[in-house]
Formats: sequence, C-alpha cells, structure tokens
Amino acid sequence: MLRKIIAPLLVSSAVAVGIIVSAPCAGLSVYAQPAGGGLKDVYAKHFMIGTAWQWRVSGLSNTTYRSTLLREFNSVTHEDDLKPYATMVRAGSANNNIQVTLNSGARQVMQFCVDNNVGLRGHAFVWHQQTPNWFFYADMQNGSQNSPATAAVMNQRMESYIKNLLELIKREFPTLNLYAYDVVNEIFLDNGNARAGGGIGSATANNGTDQSPWVQIYGDNRFADSAFVYARKHAATTFPNMKLFYNDFNEYAAGKRQSMVTMANRLGPSGRGVMDGIGMQSHLSITYPGPTNEYRAALTAFRGTGMEIHVTELDITLYCHSSQTSWCNVDYAPNPLPAPTRAQLATQGGRYAAIFRELLSAKNAGANITSVSVWGVTDDRSWREWGSPLLFNSSFAKKPAYDSLVAVVPQSDWGDGSGGIVVPPPVIEPDANGFYFRHTFEDGAAQGWAGRGDATVAVTNTHGAAGSTRSLAVSGRTDNWNGAALQLDGRAFVPGSSYSFSVMAMYEDGRLTQDVRTDTIQLTMQYELNGTTHYSQVAAEQVMVTSWVQLANTNFAIPAGATGVLLYVEMPNSLHNFYIDNAAGAVGGTRIGPDGTLNNTTNIYSVKNTARGHTPLMTLKGRTLNINAADGSNVNVRVVNLTGKTVASFKAQGSSALSLRKLPAGAYIVEAKANGRKTTQSVVLR
Repeated sequence: MLRKIIAPLLVSSAVAVGIIVSAPCAGLSVYAQPAGGGLKDVYAKHFMIGTAWQWRVSGLSNTTYRSTLLREFNSVTHEDDLKPYATMVRAGSANNNIQVTLNSGARQVMQFCVDNNVGLRGHAFVWHQQTPNWFFYADMQNGSQNSPATAAVMNQRMESYIKNLLELIKREFPTLNLYAYDVVNEIFLDNGNARAGGGIGSATANNGTDQSPWVQIYGDNRFADSAFVYARKHAATTFPNMKLFYNDFNEYAAGKRQSMVTMANRLGPSGRGVMDGIGMQSHLSITYPGPTNEYRAALTAFRGTGMEIHVTELDITLYCHSSQTSWCNVDYAPNPLPAPTRAQLATQGGRYAAIFRELLSAKNAGANITSVSVWGVTDDRSWREWGSPLLFNSSFAKKPAYDSLVAVVPQSDWGDGSGGIVVPPPVIEPDANGFYFRHTFEDGAAQGWAGRGDATVAVTNTHGAAGSTRSLAVSGRTDNWNGAALQLDGRAFVPGSSYSFSVMAMYEDGRLTQDVRTDTIQLTMQYELNGTTHYSQVAAEQVMVTSWVQLANTNFAIPAGATGVLLYVEMPNSLHNFYIDNAAGAVGGTRIGPDGTLNNTTNIYSVKNTARGHTPLMTLKGRTLNINAADGSNVNVRVVNLTGKTVASFKAQGSSALSLRKLPAGAYIVEAKANGRKTTQSVVLR
C-alpha cells in the first residue's frame, strides 16, 4: 500500500541456502517453467496467485505488462483506484447518498479482468488514509467549518458509500468475478490497540500518521463492525459470492495478531457471521535477521478462527528506507541505489520461498488459504521501488525470487491456473484410533480454541483433568453464552454425518474447596443453515464446584447443509470462570475416556444383529475373532478401518477362530454375514 511505514519480518538468512537463482545474474541455473504458463499454474492446486495493478502503469497500452500479468497471475487488485479518495465524489453527496465514481484506471482494469477471466480483489472501503477529509465533516460541502460528523451520521454515509459503489460496479461490469473485498483496512496498531483519534480538518489527516478520523468520531474501532454489516447486506444483492476481509500489515506482531483473532471471532461464523476472512499484507524485508516463527504463529492463530486467509500485498525489500529509522537498523538504502548484488538477490529468493513454504505447511495443517497476491509486477513500478521488492525487474526479467517460488512446488504437482481454478483441499482423515483432534493443552498452546463473546482463554498449569497437568482457563464471561469455542474443519466434520465429541470441564466460584453446590456445564454446537443461526446441545451435565465432569456424546449428527460449524463450552445458568481439558472429536460411535483417549474398559463397543434371538455371529477376545455359526455355514468376514477402507477379509465355516494379529493397532469395524444374518462390531486392537 502507499504511504505507510512497515516493520520488517524476522526471517532467517539460512533459508537462502540451496536456492538456485537466475537472471539477471549471469551464469546461474534456471528452473523450468510450465510451457506457456507461470506461477498461477505452479500453485494451481494450492491457491490463486495474484498481483496489484500498479498505479504507475498508465492504461493498458503496455503489452509486456499485460502479457506478463496474464501468464503469471489469475487475480488482480487495484493498487489505488478503488480506494475512497478515488471513488468518492463530493459534489451532490448527502448523508444518505454518497456519490461515487470509477475512474478510467479502475474501469480499464475491471474490463481487463472480465475479458481475460481474471479474478478481482476489491481494496478497500474503510481506511483512515486516502479518504477525503470532507467525508468526515459535519457539513460535507463546507470544508471551512471542519467540525466532525457524529457516529450516527457516519453510519449513514458509510452504508451509502458501500452500497453505491457495489451497485455501480455491478451495473457497469455485471460479469466481473469480484471474489473478495477488503472491507476494513488497518485499524490496529502493532500492540493491538486502536489508533489514536484525530486528523479531521488538520494538516495531519490521511498522511500516514497513526491518527484515525474514524476513531476521532467513534471513540474506538466499533465502526468496523458496522462496515462489515453493511458490506454483507449490500453484497448479498450485488456480488453474493464475494468474501469480506479485514486487511492489515505487520499482522505477525503479537498484539495486533490477537486483536485480529478477537475481531474474527466476533464478526466471523462463530459471531455475527458478517466477516469471511483475514488479509495478511506481508510487507517484509530481508535486512532484519531472525526466524519465521512470528509469521508461522500468525498463520496458526488465524487458522484457529476458521476464517479464509489471503496474503494480500506480499513484497520483500532488499534494503531499509532511510526515512524508516523507527524500526530499520541495518542496510539503509543508499542514494542513488546501486544494482542489487548476487547475494542480496539470492537471499531475497530464499525469503520468498520460506514464506511460501510456511503457507503450504499451514494449508496442509488445515488453514483455508485460497489466494496469495504479490503487490505488483515490476520493481520500478512498486511503491517500495527503493527496495527492489518484487519478482521481476524493470525489464520484466525474472529475478532469483521468481525461480525460488517455482522450485518450492514439485513439477508433478503443477496444474492449470486459468480462471483462478483451485483444487479443493483433501478430506481430512481420522488417525488410526479414529480421532480427528485431541487437545490436552499440555504443550501450552490453546490448540485453536478461542474465547466466545467477551470470554478470554489461556492455558494454565494450576488445574488439570484426568491424566493432565494443564487445562484451558476461561474467564471474563459477561454473558452465560460466553465460553471457549473451536471452529470445526468441514473437511473432517462433514454435515450430515455423526461424530463423537468429548470434553472435560470444571468450574470454580472463588473457593478452592469442594462443596455441595452444583451448576450446569454444557457442550453446544452452533451452525448456519438456510440463512439462520442454530444452536444444538451436544451434552450437558450437573457438576459440583471444583469437580471435573465429562461432557460426551458418542453419536452427534451435524445437520446436512450446515456451514460455519462451531463447538463451544458454556455455562447457561451462571457467569463462573471454568476450565476445559482433554477435548476430543472422533468417528461416530467412539467411546472417549476422561483422559481424552479411547475408553479402555472394553474392546467391544457395540454389537448389532439383524435377527433377534440369535447368538452374535462373532465375538472378540484379545486379537482372536471367534465365529459362532452352525456347522457347514459359510461366513464372510471383513474388517474396515474408520475411513471406510476394507483392510482385511476372511471366509470361515461353522465355528472357527480367526487371528487379527497382523493388523496394526487402532479402531476398526468388523462385519460378519451368514445365512441372511449380519453382526457388526466396533473394536479396538492394541
């Protein structure tokens, strides 16, 4: 983005090792590229690859720019032409009818996307920078008064602006694939606090300072909630499939990261259902050494919200800028800039590769990353031109960073990225024991659990349930539905199927000694269905204070068609602090013990006979399967794992014994059929 100061990511210089680089450095190896294709094809099976249409590109006359963009990318973001200063019109505007326009640059890029089947990311509706001052005045047409409007008036203006701009885009480009929009941009400081209010009618407004006219009027960041509500409302009638994003830089800073997670939980599927995703700008640098741990932590935290994730503005500079002394302490950009050295370019390539490896790793772990955009095509047109931050130089030659990204993905995994096609992520299978997740909190991590409502969660070592020394403490509850929530991954927990859920819970009321008082702790599922939010009780128990209780349901069906499925623990009758531990989700029918492992009181969980009054066709003792059939009867036996795959089959006659000693430990379904009868048993082999 233009005119803002960015802190660099701490990235290890070690990632440059082993990277093969290419032109403009002579004599270096070049990786292969798909014939006629580019990065969009290399990463087609993982996520869309986008770029910014740079504001320094005049019109569409640069054929090399156009052809490079079409070869390499399948998503475009206007760098500047959709921001408020470029789309708001003062003349004729009223509080409930903000006039809007699309300049020639905005129109040309949109037509380019329509003509070439390229997706468009909208950027951005609500931002403290590059928004005209008159928009915040009580009297929009008389700037000399300079007094700010009220929050109520600004709500009217905000909704009108969002509504009118979406309707204008839809009217002029009805077939445009406007697949995402940055609704709110950069409302948090790195420590997670709101920006300071100020700037309306002064020389400091919208010039890159930390002051926000929005905060000056509202007193805090609550305007962001309204923006998402209005965007959802009006996107429904213009671009109903468009995803709504919050976008920010330095997203890996711990304080900001937590504020973004809190916002996502409040406005996302587990809250108001008006926000779909998190945008990680990722403006980075190679000149500040350190590990990728912070970036990885951000990806993990955002994955835990269940939100869609886009990397929206990725670039990695070779230098620090001399004006950025507040954070930059090495390798200031000299003036004039020398040509980049071979070592600098190799290091930059390594840093790009490291970020993409983190993204692929997070996606494989369940993060819903669907789009990654590099913030521009060529260095000389970049807003960070001084740092040579992109994949192509001014002559459109590929830099080593380009080749490093090609090298990340094996050629056998390349695909066709035309039209932004992304292969759906694979279904998540349970482990050998039938578990999709087991959370004991022993590693000190919240495992994706987050506070619901005003509640906060934190791992503590002061309490632990069966077999544990740590648990997740839930505090700060201001309403009875506040608690601890876990977004369920739809690739594992499929609507229309049944699952086993269990969690240990305990509450306290300030006294550490057990007494006779009891309260209710409940495990609940929230989901969206047919446009309505639903809540279903999974399990509930009465428990004495400071005593642990298991909330379990071995066969809970997620309704068919449900979306945004959330599992959470609450206390519906009180505001006590409470703790959870040994949370687990597994294949339906699985009995989970208080310690979060398989219930080991018996190997046989269930027996089903198709004909009443008959002895079961089989019984299991240890790893020996005993067949109980009449002499001469032919019995067909098969063993199925919990993914539905047959792992063994047998034919037996009459009464006999079969050994299962060659099967690995785990949970299985064993089925025996004979003479129109069938017995099915769920078993655990140890």
